[in-house]
Amino acid sequence: MEKESQAMSIGGDPSFFPPGYWRTCCVYACSVCPYRGICVAASAGERQVSVVRGFFLLRDLVYHRKHLWFKVRRDGTIRVGLDDFGRKLVGAVTDVSLPDEKGTVREGDDVWKVKTGKRTAVFVSPIDGEIVRTNRKLRENPSLVNEDPYGSWFVALKPFDLKKELSKMMDGTSAEAWLDREVDRLHHRVESELGMTVADGGELMIPGRIDEDDWRGLLREFLLVKE
Repeated sequence: MEKESQAMSIGGDPSFFPPGYWRTCCVYACSVCPYRGICVAASAGERQVSVVRGFFLLRDLVYHRKHLWFKVRRDGTIRVGLDDFGRKLVGAVTDVSLPDEKGTVREGDDVWKVKTGKRTAVFVSPIDGEIVRTNRKLRENPSLVNEDPYGSWFVALKPFDLKKELSKMMDGTSAEAWLDREVDRLHHRVESELGMTVADGGELMIPGRIDEDDWRGLLREFLLVKE
């Protein structure tokens, strides 16, 4: 009843949004969903969610400045994924290519690829380390990245120097102010150079609305992708 009351106080009919529904939603048309505000409120307490101008962050993760998230595990490995801003910038993921497990990588080496329609983005390693595991679920169901970018890691890495690598990252609280600046930077870039009006929440970030050269230019500027 507590979550039903919370939903009703925000707006909407809780009979259409029962407690826990946000965990089972399989539509993920968040930008047009009339229950978006209710969903955010319902999930925030459980997932430590921050919402910055339509983009989500999880406060219990750490963030790379090129829109990757890190989840540090007890064994000293880190799971690496693409944050909500980065996922929306890429577009709807239709295919994922992952590396062989247990390979050594250096910062800047190719690690994984994502496809969105006919376009491909190659992501490079944010650190020096060893690949100890890949997320096989993404091979079978790439759309998981679209549904839940923070539950869909690509690779697990064991850094050669974990303390050094983490010193370069931001915690969830620091990342909020950074993300706000990133949204401003994106708006300026798209509106001044591409001539498009941007609504907070990233609706412009559907690759079909911009040509491939402009799409790749945005990815190179904001994400850790191969030049």
